[in-house]
Amino acid sequence: MIGWAFRLARRRQSRFGLDPTFGLFLLVFYGLCISLIVLLLRPRIVVYNATIEQIRPLITDIAKSFDQKSRWTGDSMIIPNRRVHFHVEAVDWLRNVQIVATGNDQSYDGWRAVEKKLREATQDSRVPPNFWGTGLLPGSLALAIVNGVLLFQNQVEVAAAFRDFLRL
Repeated sequence: MIGWAFRLARRRQSRFGLDPTFGLFLLVFYGLCISLIVLLLRPRIVVYNATIEQIRPLITDIAKSFDQKSRWTGDSMIIPNRRVHFHVEAVDWLRNVQIVATGNDQSYDGWRAVEKKLREATQDSRVPPNFWGTGLLPGSLALAIVNGVLLFQNQVEVAAAFRDFLRL
């Protein structure tokens, strides 16, 4: 399919680059592919800048408010009445917690309700900034400045390379 699209682009090139309808076709195709990938993934909730020790009691309270039969099994939680089953994964050095669905029999309404309650429960909590962010932010700013300076110094070469890129 992609090969067909590039062959079509070569046939329909205008004097200044690609036909605008082809660019629109590629954007729509890209959007549909991303939508398909997102829909095929299992539901998940990511809580940033939190540890599993902070999130686990909140999840327990939320689950008990939905269903008294909710229970933990290791790092997995089952909320039977809402048809929500998930396990909790932590990335300690980034201080992220992922709540990832287990199994295929999931209720998206149940997931939406859990996400809403978790958002309400964590909205007022204050946590210190992540240590790694203080090092990553200056590094990313330095890379952006270096790239900007190099692009500014070589404007003609960048424009020529961009035109070549658009010709495919």
